Amino acid sequence: MKLKTSEIIYDEKIYPREKVDMNIVAQYRDAIENLPNIVVDKKNRVIDGYHRLLAYRGENVDEIEVEIFESEDDGECLLESIKRNAKHGKQLTSIEKKTLARNLYKQSRSEVEIKQVLSISERTIRDYLKDMKAKEDESRDKRILELYLACWTQEEIAKEIQVDDTTISKILTNLKNGELAKIQVPLASLQYTNLWEFNACDPEFGEKGYPGRMPGQIIENLLWYYTQPFDVVLDPMAGGGTTVDVCKKMYRRYMAYDLNPIETKGIKQNDITKGFPARKIKDKPKLIVLDPPYSIQKKGEYTKHENDLSNQDLDGFYKSIELLALECKKEIDKEGIIAYIISSLKTNGQVIDLAVDSRNIFTEKGFEVIERVCVPYNNATSMTGYWITDAKKNKRMLRAYRDLLIMRVK
Repeated sequence: MKLKTSEIIYDEKIYPREKVDMNIVAQYRDAIENLPNIVVDKKNRVIDGYHRLLAYRGENVDEIEVEIFESEDDGECLLESIKRNAKHGKQLTSIEKKTLARNLYKQSRSEVEIKQVLSISERTIRDYLKDMKAKEDESRDKRILELYLACWTQEEIAKEIQVDDTTISKILTNLKNGELAKIQVPLASLQYTNLWEFNACDPEFGEKGYPGRMPGQIIENLLWYYTQPFDVVLDPMAGGGTTVDVCKKMYRRYMAYDLNPIETKGIKQNDITKGFPARKIKDKPKLIVLDPPYSIQKKGEYTKHENDLSNQDLDGFYKSIELLALECKKEIDKEGIIAYIISSLKTNGQVIDLAVDSRNIFTEKGFEVIERVCVPYNNATSMTGYWITDAKKNKRMLRAYRDLLIMRVK
């Protein structure tokens, strides 16, 4: 087949040489009538013979005979180009071979195939690909850690990452026994008394604008006081994902559920009034975080579902808390902690102390309170604007804090 030399394309993606040797081109120009055919792919891209092509153009040859390589795939074309250029003409330099080895590796070519094509040793290809494989391993280990923190089983992780169980087990062991096992993320928010007061929600944690969003600093302190890295934390009313975000930062494993879950936060759907989902992993939670939405008293703000705790009347809410206490007792580790945060209510001139009532429910189900923390609401969100105006108009005091009950099984 003949092609015009002007129609033949040079594409660096499929050609192995980085530089043109003009001495070779000059030699070819002197032997222009005896040159072998140039090889091109189906897109007219040169596979073999770029120096010859430049010689033809230098001699103003308009049309030449070419050989067609029947492919348009970049990977196949590059491989064919390397094979042909390795058989004759100027040899590839070590720099060119390194570049080619790395490009072929990016195209998922095996190391065995790359060695054969480039005629290089095992040691040489290890040297060529060392940094790339290190980055791959780092990315793989990071993904394994992400899945492990999300409480995937080892079998699930192995299937997702497409490596064997032994490799997963080894990597996780290294993570647990290495520097991550010793880590204690410094807490700017660390509280030293049982009054936990924060100026605002840390924007790093939770879905911005989520109703009733819990300050991430509360979870930070709970994790610091009551858990260690890689302990399991359960949040069955995960809402805006604050617990998930803090657990990731502090290397705690998490199980997060909600009636109306934010899936991008790693939260799964579950109706808490029907109990906890089955646990896939063997490790029980060392901490269960409970932040029932009832204290806001805004029916329908979260969901329209009748089982949403914020939509229940007081009797229904207490029944749900009884079920919750029983579920916690079944699920919690024998040395585990329940952290329950809630505010009192005032309705029809009567104060309903939900913290005391809830404590009594948990006590009846076999728990004991080991700490009671006062957590003031963030002034910027609860003590300005509409709320202040409404409080003044109706001559009522706003609820300025929440109780945080820290409990364990007796």
